[in-house]
Amino acid sequence: MTRLLLVGYGKMGRLVGELAPQYGCEVVGIVDAESVEHRVSIDEAAARGVDVAIDFTTPDAVAANVPALAKHGINIVLGTTGWQKDEQVLRAAIEQAGVGIVAAPNFSTGVLLFE
Repeated sequence: MTRLLLVGYGKMGRLVGELAPQYGCEVVGIVDAESVEHRVSIDEAAARGVDVAIDFTTPDAVAANVPALAKHGINIVLGTTGWQKDEQVLRAAIEQAGVGIVAAPNFSTGVLLFE
């Protein structure tokens, strides 16, 4: 079973959390500044054996989240848009940590088809 960390718990984060068990995944933590009941830190989540983090936050949060996740050896699916100004720094953090990242700028199939 793949162990997921949801980073950002808005509409998409909640949907992924609801669907995760149907796809053989277990949500082992949620990092979200707005949701006190679900909040864990990236450090706490890493101790739970996270396989993949899915980030649905903000561009500014991505700049902090990606290096922190990479440092713990956590692979990342990035569903946030607007972070490209930090791309070189994020690429360096990913490369240095030797983790994988999939950057999907928009999880809407229709939008991806037109990009």
